[in-house]
Amino acid sequence: MRSALIPTTSTRAQNPAVAAQRTKEILRYPACVHCPEPSLTLKACSLHVRGIVALEATISERGRVEQIAVLKALDYGLTERAIKAVGRWRISPAIGIDGKPRAFRISIMVTFGFGNLTGGIATG
Repeated sequence: MRSALIPTTSTRAQNPAVAAQRTKEILRYPACVHCPEPSLTLKACSLHVRGIVALEATISERGRVEQIAVLKALDYGLTERAIKAVGRWRISPAIGIDGKPRAFRISIMVTFGFGNLTGGIATG
């Protein structure tokens, strides 16, 4: 399993112009500090389920994952496993151009599958 943090300029909660401006105000985007991968459920493992759970969340100024929303789900308990794991993650927060931590909305992709022996976190 692999996970990726993707900075987002979601327009669901804000005006697109405001989102674009907010992105320009960020000096450093959030990055994983401690991000353990979720495990497969027994049912998903026995059925060889593969796929991606897409989430969107806010990383607080303290590096906590909050306000998790599901954008794309998987069956057999995998969505719940992804949410539970991501909720325990610790992330270095976004840093604004003023040098202060800022809350930041990101997309998180949790990939479930076989053969991903190394795993890892991509930030961008």
